[in-house]
Amino acid sequence: MQYHLSYLDSSFGGESTDSVIPGVFIQTKYQRWKLANFHDMIGFDHKKSGVCTLGWNLSTPTVVDQEGHLRTTAYVFLCTEDHGSNQWTVSTLIDTCPEVANGTRAVLTDGFFLPSDQFVELLPQAKRVECKKHIVSVDCPKNCSKAELADMTSCMWEIVGAETSALRDGAVEQLKIRCPLFYEKYFVHNLLPKLENICFCDVKHIFTNGTTANSYTESMNSLMGRWYGAPSD
Repeated sequence: MQYHLSYLDSSFGGESTDSVIPGVFIQTKYQRWKLANFHDMIGFDHKKSGVCTLGWNLSTPTVVDQEGHLRTTAYVFLCTEDHGSNQWTVSTLIDTCPEVANGTRAVLTDGFFLPSDQFVELLPQAKRVECKKHIVSVDCPKNCSKAELADMTSCMWEIVGAETSALRDGAVEQLKIRCPLFYEKYFVHNLLPKLENICFCDVKHIFTNGTTANSYTESMNSLMGRWYGAPSD
């Protein structure tokens, strides 16, 4: 079995980089083959590894294969989860499979993953699709008062679950009325600009461009559609 192991990156960590270790990147030959063949859509997320109790330090970039199965393309043990470590993870993944840079068309992430400019620089052809559950259950409560929390949660699920743009716009108006503080301080600046282009883009449309989906894209859409589906007009 062959491994790709990356443990030292002198470009990471500022001016003093001689002994900087952003993480350990482990990838088998089979994982690299999966990445090379099924990198159209990649899911990036962090989880607790059990090796370290400090933060969510294990990243497992994931693809969906021709049978509709989720496949891990690498095990990335990181010192911490931040924009720098996420950027290093993507860059190292591209080092092992250069086709990822321009061949990946959808990336599934939480809202923290990378700033927009860094994301576009690394994956210029990819559409970013953020997890609805993470937005409503994690990001929004951090920026909402207790007094508005219940109404905010109800309205946000109406927004992300709307089946048409009209229903979604109506839910946004309800949020504005029922949760004015949350709407003005967080929603307008952080979520409203992303409604059309980032958060709720249709994964199936990205891959089929309006044509009939093959079994591969159908599998991806059935697996991810419950979380990443888009309202339609």
